[in-house]
Amino acid sequence: ATHEAASSQSMSAPTGASRAPRIGCAGLPLGLFPARYFARLSFLESDKLFLDPPKPSRLVRWRSEIPENARVSALAWQVVAQERFVRLKTRFSPEELAGLGMLRPSAAVRDAWERTVAASLAMGAEVIVLETPPAFTPSLPNRAALRCFVAEVVRAQKTPMAPPIVAWEPRGMWEPAALVHLAQELDLVPVWDPLPLEEPPPTCERVYFRVRGLGGFRGSLDERHMDRLAELVAGHTDCWVVFANA
Repeated sequence: ATHEAASSQSMSAPTGASRAPRIGCAGLPLGLFPARYFARLSFLESDKLFLDPPKPSRLVRWRSEIPENARVSALAWQVVAQERFVRLKTRFSPEELAGLGMLRPSAAVRDAWERTVAASLAMGAEVIVLETPPAFTPSLPNRAALRCFVAEVVRAQKTPMAPPIVAWEPRGMWEPAALVHLAQELDLVPVWDPLPLEEPPPTCERVYFRVRGLGGFRGSLDERHMDRLAELVAGHTDCWVVFANA
């Protein structure tokens, strides 16, 4: 599938005006070089920031090596919202480590988010995907933590350029209806895998589909699934579709 190049204007499409969906993969498929990938698709979800954001100069160089019209999203640095951290190279003091993750209202999380945004701007990402772990359940304290994080960290940050859109994917027990309702309240783009759902969630203009395949990320997709995806995409004004299955 192909799509039109995104414009430099605001990513929020006006009501009733649909933009071509951005369709791509979660990372380059194994063994596929960027030139071949971007010859077929012009959108990519990158995990370059997830473990440890590289220096902005490296990200700028990476961006210069992909097509100018390519669109990119980026997974947020793991220390912002995850519960456990893997292969973390940045050194934090014990006090800083205690305040990291799970959207805690700490200076360490605020600094980590600022570094995430700076890195995403360097690589030209149009979306930052904020993934919360299964431990971030739909409890009242966690809902309050997300509201506080958006109000006091995301919206309060000043950048010389327009910041990327923030999309939110809660893993675990969140019902799609609750996800969409809270995301719309906070002006976040809701993220979910639509294929396992028996009933579609409430209508929203913007959505980010992360398709893992039925039965987990190693599940396969057939033509029926692709047809169903096409139907779901058509119902949204602004849509990103990321294939995250092997």
